Amino acid sequence: MLQLKQRYPQSDLDAVMAEQIRIAARSEPGALARFANRGAAEGITQRVLANDFVLYQAYMKDLLYVRSIEKSEQKPGAR
Repeated sequence: MLQLKQRYPQSDLDAVMAEQIRIAARSEPGALARFANRGAAEGITQRVLANDFVLYQAYMKDLLYVRSIEKSEQKPGAR
């Protein structure tokens, strides 16, 4: 969807993309966090979820977990 949005910025994709983000946050917040981590979807995901504390909190918890794993893998001697 992000690629489509770049091609057609005036389209109605915002509403569709926001709903897909909310669905992913409800069903698989960990997968959403891994997908959005440091990518183009991170800002959009946070903006969409900012108005729903429960979804935002779950997403941020998983995002912090993803980043802690990422950080531990970058340490010398880490597996």
